Amino acid sequence: MIIKNLKSEKKIILTIDFEDFFFDFSSEIKSNQIKNLENHLMKIYLEIEYILKENSIDKGVTFFTTGNLIERYPDLVKEISLKNEIALHSYEHNSPKNLSYEKFEKDLNDAILVYKKVLKQDPKGYRAPNFGVGDDINYYKIISKYFKYDSSYQLNNFLKEEKFDGIDEFPIFKNNFLLPSRIIGGTFLKVFPYYMIKKFILECIRNKFYPIIYLHPYELNTDFSFYVNCFKENDLNIGEKLYWSLRQLQWIGYSNFFVKKKLNFLLKEFKVLGRMENFLG
Repeated sequence: MIIKNLKSEKKIILTIDFEDFFFDFSSEIKSNQIKNLENHLMKIYLEIEYILKENSIDKGVTFFTTGNLIERYPDLVKEISLKNEIALHSYEHNSPKNLSYEKFEKDLNDAILVYKKVLKQDPKGYRAPNFGVGDDINYYKIISKYFKYDSSYQLNNFLKEEKFDGIDEFPIFKNNFLLPSRIIGGTFLKVFPYYMIKKFILECIRNKFYPIIYLHPYELNTDFSFYVNCFKENDLNIGEKLYWSLRQLQWIGYSNFFVKKKLNFLLKEFKVLGRMENFLG
């Protein structure tokens, strides 16, 4: 069942995709570079808590957290869980579309295992890395075996009613302005001016869906702590080194200074609903 905003309330859902970009990206390019960013991630978490407190958001929000981060930084995740919901964001931060159904399910089980070991409970929610589930119903069938809700599906057509058996779905609004744009988070939150972000959010509300804001720790960071130096990687050719260096600037550097300002505008103008688990019956 798709969760809908039937009363067209001027409300948003704030979520955090809490992942260690340095670790995940290093793994993706098969780098041996190592960096412990637990203190840095804690600093960013405390900054998020400060922003929530400043905007009178006291019910917590949902942190979609990777299993490898939970495993490496259990004390940090326990601290976050005291005020917020911890949902899962895969184990290795691999997009499902790059995995077979069997490997996808194994990734979920690996994440669930470490989640239960650290937090002593079952996770309720899941979001795929890069929202990479697409329209393949087989992935949703696997997700529904382990979770009560999902937030991976990208809605392209508000007039089309998608059906999800056995699981609640919090869809991501996808606007086709210029290029298909997920509203609102990631690079799109950084690139679009606030008036356009607001326009997209109101469009989502008019169509009776909840706008979902998604943030990453590295978007609140301005010192490049998460940056992986690709020029140290001998297995990458010069083209790959340049490409991945530029892509990292897009992800973890470009316009980060404006993210907090836009976020504060949003939190003052729209009421923020609490944890996603609170929507469940």
